[in-house]
Amino acid sequence: MNEEQQPKGLDEQFDETFEFDGSEVEDGFELVEEGRHPAMIVDIFKETSQSGNPMYVWDFLVIGGPEEGKEIRDWTSLLPQARWKVADYLRVCGIDAYGKTVDFKRSDIVGTPVYIDVSHGKNRDGKTTDNVDEVHEADKDLKQLAEAYKSGGDIPEDFDTPF
Repeated sequence: MNEEQQPKGLDEQFDETFEFDGSEVEDGFELVEEGRHPAMIVDIFKETSQSGNPMYVWDFLVIGGPEEGKEIRDWTSLLPQARWKVADYLRVCGIDAYGKTVDFKRSDIVGTPVYIDVSHGKNRDGKTTDNVDEVHEADKDLKQLAEAYKSGGDIPEDFDTPF
């Protein structure tokens, strides 16, 4: 490599200035339109909230409609007064957790097709975020859609879209 081909380094003469406007860029997940969406649970894990409380983190992937491919994250507190939401989510996954202690594996949850009702709210920083208001059991059409989605196949022609 001759002298002219050498990188210039941070010599002021060659130190270019760049400008980037990130004022309209949101970090995290892209917002999903409000309403009901066919989705699949793609992850669940346990975490501790900023205030030090245990919680489950649920990741959903929209698998149909105009929002297909977008992800939504939801948190369910494990504090006694909020465990009802965990029990609701588990019920939709086929695990009856009402009034008893249950053991389940991540593999019992991941891949479960569900309908999610999404609304928008503001987080602590004032940013608009998705909220999962409710999770509903999959009907036979959504189960068929989820199987096609998992296998990379085409969406069934007779899929009756409720959204």
